[in-house]
Amino acid sequence: MSNLKGNSILKKKLWIFAPQRHLDMKIAIDIGNSTCKIGIFDGKELKSKKIFSYQEEESAFLDFLQTITDSRAIISNVGALTEKARNQINLLKNALFFNSETPIPILNRYASPQTLGSDRLCAAIGGVYRFPGSALLLIDTGTCITYDLVNPSGHFLGGSISPGLRIRFEALHQYTQSLPLINYRSIGFLTGTNTEESILSGVVNGIVFEMNGFIQSYEEEHPALKVILTGGNAHYFVDKLKKPIFAEEDLVLKGLNEVLDYHRK
Repeated sequence: MSNLKGNSILKKKLWIFAPQRHLDMKIAIDIGNSTCKIGIFDGKELKSKKIFSYQEEESAFLDFLQTITDSRAIISNVGALTEKARNQINLLKNALFFNSETPIPILNRYASPQTLGSDRLCAAIGGVYRFPGSALLLIDTGTCITYDLVNPSGHFLGGSISPGLRIRFEALHQYTQSLPLINYRSIGFLTGTNTEESILSGVVNGIVFEMNGFIQSYEEEHPALKVILTGGNAHYFVDKLKKPIFAEEDLVLKGLNEVLDYHRK
């Protein structure tokens, strides 16, 4: 689903998106480093979703929050909220703010849970709900690329963090004298024949090799490993990996919904 562009358009869209009442309607809000995702759930079903730039469209986001003051909601925040946004969120009457102290339906064995990004943990919860009893490798391709392992008992063990697609392009440009800043495009080559192609090959193929390497290494520990690819850039890589993987764009939102259901119990 494409991001919404333009404040007036977004505001209109979000007001239309403001919840129509369902029997078990819940709202999941995932505020990340680059975007904000809002999901409306009816029970376990994700009925609708919007993705937008929180930094660019804060006023529309604040308007949306005013429409859901009485709704059951869960909020995960790994981005930077302004004081206005924090004040508006605090007015929500039935909201659960996800943090390291929130009860969850899986065991978190991360050594420093206070520093663990809530998006990583929620993705793991969403993965366990989809594939209970399986070893999981969750690859989230957002601002950063994270690799997280869940064992067959449903224990979150931790993983790895590396620079994401955009960070790699920007780093090559900012920390050199002559390399240009370029945008992603799909490639089918290994050897670049000019500077732009060489950057594309290094960044895109480098990420693919990295992903395949993590998958292969974790498969040696867990031969029946299931790999779930999620995040905003997942569609760039879903067809480039050697092992069949499961693409799940909304894994964090679904994990948040599971936490909200667990909290209710």
